[in-house]
Amino acid sequence: MNVEEAGTYTLSVRYTNGGGDGADRPMNILVGGEPQGEMAFPSRVKATLAG
Repeated sequence: MNVEEAGTYTLSVRYTNGGGDGADRPMNILVGGEPQGEMAFPSRVKATLAG
């Protein structure tokens, strides 16, 4: 995303993480190509074991 001027902005993110392994999926956050941090998106699937 490009913005006209420096400042504080809100970023909304929608995601789907249906991986059956239940692992979080990380996303690196870059501003101007420089790393600013990471967010972990948790799995949205609940595993059920048959037994």
